[in-house]
Amino acid sequence: NFVLPVGNHARIKGGLTGARMFDDYYQTLAFLTADTADRTNFNHGSGWMQFERNTLNKKAYANAGHLLKVNFRYLAGQEVNIPGSTSLDTTGGELFRANHDFVRIRLVYDGYFNRKGRLKLGVYGEAVMSNQPFFNNYTASILEAASFSPVPESKTLFLPMYRAHNFGAFGLKSIISFTSRLDLRIEGYIFQPHRELLLHPDLTAYYGQPFEKRYTMASAVLVYHTPIAPIALSVNYYDRFKNPISVIFTVGWVIFNQRAFD
Repeated sequence: NFVLPVGNHARIKGGLTGARMFDDYYQTLAFLTADTADRTNFNHGSGWMQFERNTLNKKAYANAGHLLKVNFRYLAGQEVNIPGSTSLDTTGGELFRANHDFVRIRLVYDGYFNRKGRLKLGVYGEAVMSNQPFFNNYTASILEAASFSPVPESKTLFLPMYRAHNFGAFGLKSIISFTSRLDLRIEGYIFQPHRELLLHPDLTAYYGQPFEKRYTMASAVLVYHTPIAPIALSVNYYDRFKNPISVIFTVGWVIFNQRAFD
């Protein structure tokens, strides 16, 4: 990787990445302990470049500043699928192989605007554009699709309805600052896939009609910013999810290893 500063608040990053990705999954929710999982490997290399300008005042639950991020990535590699007992494979368990190469461009904006008094307003926007192809089956395709996860808890969940090859999303945030450390945040988002990834009866993926469906996401968070890390109590809503409402108490940040795609 390389990083070049652009002024005091911006930078250009880029690099080359090599990765071996392994996804194990069942293609039905009604699986048994005796069932074996499907496995999809995607061994690939990618070149990427990113421009980022960041003046946000906090790593999580910021309430001032702006973030602009533009990421370009080209990927090329081979998909290898090993069917399990819940697939509809008819090849006698033989490996499926396919070569893929595609481009993914992601744009993110997160900005906050000061208002008189205790109220602050924020705006969030995100868009992904890609010519990514389908993988061997629906589950593998949705796992490798770009995800929309503006709420911290959503990064820990598998939410198929918020994944797509191409999408746009918009959100509004209202922040009431009771003190310099205690905020109440109310956030709402709309996720609009260009063409939703849908499940065909033969377990492959296909596209829905353009702009046919859209999904909402919302969050209400009471957060206290300690000198070390934030403490938050949040209520989250995910549109048309099996458990649409969750309540979660967290101390610190949601942290993951760097993903090969992001």
